[in-house]
Amino acid sequence: FGDDKTHDRRARVFMMSAHNSTANVKECLRHGSSDYLVKPVNPDDLVNRLVLHMQKKRQIREASSNETTESGIALHYMHLTDLLMREGLKLAPAPTAIYNILGMLGLATGAVRVSAVEADATFTQATVRGSNDKKDIDGFVIDLVKYPEIVFVLRSKKLLALDNLKNDPTMAAIATQTKSISFNAMVVCPICLGGEVWGALSVRLPETKTSLSDFEIRFAQLTAHVIGSIVARSTKSESDEAA
Repeated sequence: FGDDKTHDRRARVFMMSAHNSTANVKECLRHGSSDYLVKPVNPDDLVNRLVLHMQKKRQIREASSNETTESGIALHYMHLTDLLMREGLKLAPAPTAIYNILGMLGLATGAVRVSAVEADATFTQATVRGSNDKKDIDGFVIDLVKYPEIVFVLRSKKLLALDNLKNDPTMAAIATQTKSISFNAMVVCPICLGGEVWGALSVRLPETKTSLSDFEIRFAQLTAHVIGSIVARSTKSESDEAA
């Protein structure tokens, strides 16, 4: 990947292997592979992954202290951040705290669904730990083959922000051929515990809203950090009780 001067840097390279060890996946991604698929490859999974990587990714600029033209928006999100942190510091049970926080993020972004999932070790399945539109969903298991954007974030530990597929005629044409591809604009953030990926936060927008602002994306990222803190606190509490 890295030393071949003739390699077209615009190309997306996928690794396909029967080996699914975490070390193999990390090594391939480190050397420049865009994704890693385990054999035998599910055709729907392959198409969804290809579409995901063909989409244009949002570049989120770093926050600046001199953004005076956006001071009103910044103040609004500072207020939301204060509410978010206060909710995270409450000693409510983890499912309740996560549900409340996801509801706040959903209202702030106008999302149709905001979910937090805990992934298994192989990133093939995940357990839903909270959703803004259903309070009693904790424990519901999903197949991550249907969610390539979540798998990408889990493996890369990187935030992913995508605008609505309908904005890109090529992507829209491809999406009509595969019913499993979503048209929603979205942002997906990794949720980490102690530097390791625990799961992901997914924010999906209605088709009428084609993109998220930088402030909304940062707020989603902060929400993921707060959820990670809640999960870590809950895990420690359960460990102390067991001891």
